[in-house]
Amino acid sequence: MSDAPTQADPAAVFAAAVSLWQAVNEPANQPRLNLSECYHGIDELMRVVMRIATEFERWSRAHVNFDELNDVWPYRLEDAFGAACLSVLGGPEALMDFDTKSCLRVAWKLRLPAKADSGLPVAVDVTAANPQPDAAFRAFRIRTVRLEGLAGKDDPAVWQAAQESGRFLITQDLDFSDVRRFAPGTHRGLLLVGLHQPGRLALTARLGELWRNEECEMWARCFVVLPDHKLRVLRPDA
Repeated sequence: MSDAPTQADPAAVFAAAVSLWQAVNEPANQPRLNLSECYHGIDELMRVVMRIATEFERWSRAHVNFDELNDVWPYRLEDAFGAACLSVLGGPEALMDFDTKSCLRVAWKLRLPAKADSGLPVAVDVTAANPQPDAAFRAFRIRTVRLEGLAGKDDPAVWQAAQESGRFLITQDLDFSDVRRFAPGTHRGLLLVGLHQPGRLALTARLGELWRNEECEMWARCFVVLPDHKLRVLRPDA
């Protein structure tokens, strides 16, 4: 079980605040808004930035697996936190909207490793725009079996539900790894994910990246294997 959040590291808070302050003051943001007016003064803006930095650092102490980080934590925050935060919120004018859910989304952006026992309320529900402008649909959406009311069901029940609803099944369950049993062309489509360090944040980040960068709309009735790097797509026989 997760311990209660420890006291925030002042160095990490400072690094996150500097990164966010620099990001909100990027020249590209200046023509479209006046930050002083938006936050009723620069002092209030600075307080908001410090609140966000402190909240994210405390959240990270509870949920991030620092043993798996290759970077010095304050340096990682100073390099990337500000841009990731604005990307999640939509711009400097939305800093007041930052909350606990924002912490999780920023962690996804930063690709931070989550503690396996942290109890994060992560439902893998990824939506990404279809990069193919002439495709028949505008976006891809990934939903969990829990969201589909299939939590606790056995593999055959999940498989049957996916086939009956015309869904492309994504799984990390090796029971679906037999390509002879799940031969391309005999089902709606199957993606078997095999990450070296599986976890909810890593899975969500990898799927989002996949959906944005690959021609997933061409995978109907295919058997697809997704490791950390090279993708393998087995297509139905012509």
